[in-house]
Amino acid sequence: MERPYFIWDYDISEEQVGAILRGDDDFAKNWLIGRIVQYARWDDIWSYLTLDDVRRHFDQIAWRLPFMKEMWAHALAVWSQEAGEPRLRERSTAYASFPDQEPQLHEGILTPLQRNSLAQFFCKSGWAAILVNRRHGVGGLLPGSPVQR
Repeated sequence: MERPYFIWDYDISEEQVGAILRGDDDFAKNWLIGRIVQYARWDDIWSYLTLDDVRRHFDQIAWRLPFMKEMWAHALAVWSQEAGEPRLRERSTAYASFPDQEPQLHEGILTPLQRNSLAQFFCKSGWAAILVNRRHGVGGLLPGSPVQR
């Protein structure tokens, strides 16, 4: 049985995932939707779920980290205002130091929001981490890191 990559701790097949999402067991459905939105790749999320699924079950999801819930809440609010579909987007204000460049998302490159969230997570948990962004030549210990060399 081949299970989805975002379910590493249970023996659940793709067929069972579909059955749970179509079924009436709200507890199992909330758990599975939470697992998908928190661990699946962006494109894979939308192959399993609709935007209405996420909206309908949002308050019942057991969020692993508070900032993930905040990011999803913000995204749902923006999509509601724009009546748009989920898509990747960055606001140009985050790139004020590069005024002549259009903001772009690149796989493997952290956005400012992701960088700040990771910095807060690692500093609060007592771990030191090194983030290197070779494109802009930035690297080193995260601000406030407890380990200094």
